Amino acid sequence: MTDGAGDILQLPTSAPLQAASAAVEAANAALEAANVNLGFTKLYSPIDGIAGNAEIQIGNLVSPSSPNPVTAVSTVDPIKVTFAVSEQEYLRLSKQYKPTDPTPPLELILADGTVYPHQGEYAFAGRQVNQSTGAIEATGLFPNPGNILRPGRYGKVRVAVEPLHGALLVPQQAVSVLQGSYQGSQPIFTAGRLRSNVRLAEAQRDSAVVQYQKAIQTAFTEVSNALIAHQRVRESREKQESLVAVLEERKRLAYMRYQGGADTQLNALDADRDLLQAKLDLRQIKLNELFSVVQLYKALGGGWQS
Repeated sequence: MTDGAGDILQLPTSAPLQAASAAVEAANAALEAANVNLGFTKLYSPIDGIAGNAEIQIGNLVSPSSPNPVTAVSTVDPIKVTFAVSEQEYLRLSKQYKPTDPTPPLELILADGTVYPHQGEYAFAGRQVNQSTGAIEATGLFPNPGNILRPGRYGKVRVAVEPLHGALLVPQQAVSVLQGSYQGSQPIFTAGRLRSNVRLAEAQRDSAVVQYQKAIQTAFTEVSNALIAHQRVRESREKQESLVAVLEERKRLAYMRYQGGADTQLNALDADRDLLQAKLDLRQIKLNELFSVVQLYKALGGGWQS
């Protein structure tokens, strides 16, 4: 501030003003420290992928010297698939393909035997050959939309390196692979006989299935017929029992009239004869009913034989 003569005037400072200014600076420093501490509570993964289980829970103290990581993150799209190539195969492919040549696509066969729908590409080979197996580790990259493939899964990598014209095709069941070398578990000349045996076994299986279906149909028919026959015999027996009950009442009334002189003895004897014949018929019907039960039991697979 200047006066009329141009001299600079200084305002006097007071202790309260200096204290307030110091308090503002202290508050700004505390705010900055709080923001720094708040930033320490947020962790960002340096890569994109799938996070595993949290090893440290909310409320635990975390520091750079903590023995356990917070979690593990795996990049899965694209996902790396490692597979072994024999040393001989690696040398042959190295001579066949130049570094600038495009590599054939890779196919991934999953653990359940199905082929992964997306093809992969060759990435790189390992730096050394495994002395115990004589193979070198190669790596391929497969697209993984939806994160279907996960680290640690098992699969087989298949690649068509070159077409073979006029080659002899051997069934997979007749070939075994041991450390990259193929061995025939059965003579190749028996492949045609094996196919004939397979066709014969398939024909026998189809015939057995047809016979089994016919046997089931026949069994159902026999059971149905036996049930119908048993139902008819049972209904006949119930009707005959009702007839016997009626004839017994007729006989009783006939003898009462005969004893009272209201009817002849001949009518009483006729009633007695009809009742006896009805009982004989009922006995035969009961025997037929027992026979129908036996037939039903046989149709259901019982032990009685004809």
